[in-house]
Amino acid sequence: MGSVDFRLSAYRSFEPEAIHILVSAFEDAWATMQQNGTDTGPGTRDRVAKAIIQATRRGEPLERRKLCDTALEQLAEDRSH
Repeated sequence: MGSVDFRLSAYRSFEPEAIHILVSAFEDAWATMQQNGTDTGPGTRDRVAKAIIQATRRGEPLERRKLCDTALEQLAEDRSH
C-alpha cells in the first residue's frame, strides 16, 4: 500500500482521509479484477491508480465505490480499443 500512497502524492496533494478513500478504491478495484479473472499483468496496477486519480481530477467525488467503479469502467474501455 505504501507505493500506492507515494504514487498518489506525486500527482497532487491529498489529505490523509482522501488518501485513505483513494487507496481503498484502488484495493477494491484490484480485488474485483482478481476475482473476475481480469488481466492483472505488468502495468495494470499503475493504470488502475491513474484511472482513480484522473477521475478525481475530472471532479469525481471522493467516494470509494464510485471511484472503484469508474476505474474499472475506464480499464474496460481501454481494453476494448
